Amino acid sequence: MKVWTGDPRGWGPRPPAGTVLTIGVFDGVHRGHRAVLGALAERACATGNLGKVVVTFDVHPRSVVVPARAPKMLTTLARRLEILEEIGIDYVGVLPFGRIRHLPPEEFIRRVVVDGFDARTVMVGRGFRYGAGRAGDVASLRAAGETLGFDVDARRLLESTRGPISSSRIRRCIAEGDMVTANRLLGRPHELAARITERAGEGTGYGLPVADVEADPSMAIPGQGLYAAWTVTREGAVPTVCDIAARHPRSGSTGSIRSHSLDPADELRPGEVRIRFVGRLGDRRQAGGRDGGPGRIELGAARAARRLLDRTELRMDDS
Repeated sequence: MKVWTGDPRGWGPRPPAGTVLTIGVFDGVHRGHRAVLGALAERACATGNLGKVVVTFDVHPRSVVVPARAPKMLTTLARRLEILEEIGIDYVGVLPFGRIRHLPPEEFIRRVVVDGFDARTVMVGRGFRYGAGRAGDVASLRAAGETLGFDVDARRLLESTRGPISSSRIRRCIAEGDMVTANRLLGRPHELAARITERAGEGTGYGLPVADVEADPSMAIPGQGLYAAWTVTREGAVPTVCDIAARHPRSGSTGSIRSHSLDPADELRPGEVRIRFVGRLGDRRQAGGRDGGPGRIELGAARAARRLLDRTELRMDDS
């Protein structure tokens, strides 16, 4: 997969036969997104094996326009690109939102869709907006296509039994600790990029090691509680209980996090990790730690986590 960043006027060379293109943040690359990307791949093949293109942004637009209302992110940009490559996207253009946010709708389309990728079809959601002040919509996109030589396919959001599959709905589930629903809507376990900062000693009192974890507060961190999770290191996936303390009620700061290994041999050493949440085990059993931070967990929680992780072991690497 080829990735271009920065000003689209510098992207290239363009795919010689043209492209089928979609535009969006694609945070989480969840099942709803995958339905669009699957349709994009089908259209690319059906119309002459055109290049499959995703245009996304380096940050969520709201983090620039209204930072106080910026959503918690489901994936880092790096992880988003990994998933897009895994599912067969040919090209990704990463737009620097802070630099293109003031482009008028017509300039955005000409610079990105036409000059950047020579799109023959643009596939978007029915509520798609673009350009300065979100002034452009699907109707104006269709009008531009008639002039500039591309057609527009506007699609409804994919729905589950309880409503549309959207990033905002998944964020709510994660905040509430409903990892079963969040993972079902994502199509894989929710993953949190984090860092083991130090080994914190014995976690449960049964000889199991525990480590302090630091996560980016801009990411979607599950609400307080105990979680069965795979902590993925360079050496492999370690079965763990992840203990997340409540956010501070006044400052809103992220609560402390600890990962309790379920195997005495699997010591979590300082370094970058990915925590894949499988399910919530319940409330934190004991406060125990200093300043209300995570403390010791009960053996029953460790056993419940092991049973849950054993059932999902074969699917832990699903993307």
